[in-house]
Amino acid sequence: MFLVRRHEGQDLVEFALVAPLLFLLLFGILEFGVAVWRYNTVANAAREGARAAVNYGLADRSADAKAAACGYLNRFGIPCDTASLSESSNPRIDYAEGEFALNEEETASRPMASVTVTYQYHGVTGLTRLIASGGITLRAGSSMLPEGTQ
Repeated sequence: MFLVRRHEGQDLVEFALVAPLLFLLLFGILEFGVAVWRYNTVANAAREGARAAVNYGLADRSADAKAAACGYLNRFGIPCDTASLSESSNPRIDYAEGEFALNEEETASRPMASVTVTYQYHGVTGLTRLIASGGITLRAGSSMLPEGTQ
């Protein structure tokens, strides 16, 4: 007589062993994609803020830069309120004016506007909490020369 072996639960056991790795990989790819998208948003917000500071050139360049950066963040899903921007806010928008020289021999320096946006990313799937308990800091900056500066 032939001996018949039954393998009814084998597929379920194999799936139970492989499924956590599969889902970790899937959610890791999703989390990484969203983090890159958020970083691009933060970088573009810094660029928009610097652009607003040098293009408009009104009385308060700092307020113009922060409003433009905040407006860009709001349009792309990162809540930002210009009235509540402070040292501990998320996102944080910093504005600075400095001097720019083309080379070391140049004596006349040019004014420059710089905007830095810092955002604490906490993730969408919870995997970010495994990597960093406080979230991942995304920081981008942009510096531009005012228009008409030759």
